Amino acid sequence: DDVIEMSGAVPLRWDADADSVRSLRLIEKTRESDDVISFVFAARDGGDLPPFEAGQHLPIEVVVPRTGEAVRRTYSLSGPPDADQYRISVKREPQGVASRHLHDHVEPGDFIDARKPAGAFVLPGGDGPAVLVSAGIGATPMVSMLHAISMSDAARPVWYIHGARDGRHHALNREVEGLAAGRDNIHVHVAFSQPGPEDSKDRDYDSVGRIDG
Repeated sequence: DDVIEMSGAVPLRWDADADSVRSLRLIEKTRESDDVISFVFAARDGGDLPPFEAGQHLPIEVVVPRTGEAVRRTYSLSGPPDADQYRISVKREPQGVASRHLHDHVEPGDFIDARKPAGAFVLPGGDGPAVLVSAGIGATPMVSMLHAISMSDAARPVWYIHGARDGRHHALNREVEGLAAGRDNIHVHVAFSQPGPEDSKDRDYDSVGRIDG
């Protein structure tokens, strides 16, 4: 509601400078598993965000109150690349300064600083078969890639193979199931290394053990 001029303030709008720091507003915070929460950000000024390719990451900068210092991290974008928002899904690390701050203190309406999405780890083009393999929080760029494939009209064959400890630590699983539902070209295989008593074979996972060659 107020406008205050600050000489050292970060500009609100994105521009062509890839190194510029810009401000994003958290609009949604969703728990995905026991230790993973998704954060959805929009531009602070409500404008358009630069597009990204499935697999890229978002460099962010948060100020931790305890130290007052800016902490910089990069998190893979886990949402669809055609969305007008950025989503990151962050695992809370017991000793992680940034992840603990995001989980425990950043709430909808708060702001963080970020740079433009970056990274060369992206979904290869073409219609050839794609194999997306991940474990734990490594699912985040793969889910974005799965979004990109599922929103295409092409029948590109894809195998999504993921390993998790158990159902309580299996983030974004329902989202993956939804993307694969009704698509004959998308095949999903989930391996639990330590299934819990509440986990059901076939419903929650396909095999027991870790993913190997």
